[in-house]
Amino acid sequence: MKKRQRAPQVIDTTGSAFFDLFEPAEAERLSIQSGLALALEREIEARKWTQAEAARRIGITQPRVNDLLRGRLDKFSIDALIVYLVRVGVPVRIDT
Repeated sequence: MKKRQRAPQVIDTTGSAFFDLFEPAEAERLSIQSGLALALEREIEARKWTQAEAARRIGITQPRVNDLLRGRLDKFSIDALIVYLVRVGVPVRIDT
């Protein structure tokens, strides 16, 4: 006897997993943090830097660059990510 499959549930979303899963303040923090990390990752890729070269230019260790590129954002504060971006020449502006 075949089991009946349930119809999929439709859930309204905001379009952002952060805002769907977390309280507004935490969602905003995570959104900012991930945006900064993504900008830094894209800059490293655009310049075709190795992790060692990126570490030297940013002023951190290669394992820290590896953490960044693997999305381990819990190891980075928003302040640190801003400093890293400025060190590699990426202007950072926060609009409120």
